[in-house]
Amino acid sequence: MEEIKAAKQRLKFYRDQLELDYQLEIRALEEAESRVLKRIESFDAKKKETADANGRSDATKDELLEINAGGNIIFARRSVLTQIEGSRLGAIFSGRWDNRLQRDNKGRIFLDVNATCFQAIVDYLNDRNISPPDHPPDPPSVDVENEEILARLLEIFGIHDIIMESQSKVTIDRNDWMVIRNWLKQEKSNGIMKLVYSSTLNGCSLATFQEKCRSIGPNIIIAKDAEGNIFGGYTSCSWWQTHADKAFLFALRGNYVVSPLKFDLKAGRQSHINTSSGPSFGSTGQYVNTDLRFNLNNSTFLFCIGANYEV
Repeated sequence: MEEIKAAKQRLKFYRDQLELDYQLEIRALEEAESRVLKRIESFDAKKKETADANGRSDATKDELLEINAGGNIIFARRSVLTQIEGSRLGAIFSGRWDNRLQRDNKGRIFLDVNATCFQAIVDYLNDRNISPPDHPPDPPSVDVENEEILARLLEIFGIHDIIMESQSKVTIDRNDWMVIRNWLKQEKSNGIMKLVYSSTLNGCSLATFQEKCRSIGPNIIIAKDAEGNIFGGYTSCSWWQTHADKAFLFALRGNYVVSPLKFDLKAGRQSHINTSSGPSFGSTGQYVNTDLRFNLNNSTFLFCIGANYEV
């Protein structure tokens, strides 16, 4: 009986100890929550203070803005222009900086930008605002002479990578796009991209690939296999040409890929560009000397680094 009594006392002690630990943990969590809430309140107060000093704290998302874009008057709702969170465009029209924005002689927000390109961006955002997430609208587009200006404007407003992320059917995030763009800039490219061909949207067809990619100039291919590996390659020439002086391959995600990997073309090599069955990166047209080859006729690929690209 004494042993049973002692066992009960031990159980009660451990139970009381657990209850005490639980209460202490709850108290610690409540104190941590209180500190976080105070920080949020402080942040919101500073945010309002900034808005009051530089903009309007009473700005509403439904407000219709009248914008003078390079001399053309464009109307857009604040909610449309601010829908891409974290972008410079969203910050400009958030209302927090309204008092700091340049105005024309009629009090309208003035942007010294190409009106055609800005209208294309607003049209895209209007479509995006009403489109389901799994069916995003086509990216903004303009005539050929304004394409470079539009691309620069998308970059300035901080929405280029976000648009690419929504267009791509390969699941890569904004950070991956930044990595790719930095790689492109290392190759003296401006790092600005637009979607030209997608096997998901256009079908896995060699004829379609050749039609859309024949004369596009420098380009990058991104692919994802059935196991979730994401990889691809860049070439400085169109796919209808024979050799590229600048090229690299890469792996973003996959087995043993801890961080994005870039494989540069070996010194003195030219990358042979082959399209007999799909895009191919290698020193010759022979299969054995190809580092990366896609076969769009049967939806297969070969990725074997080392022949022409540094490992």
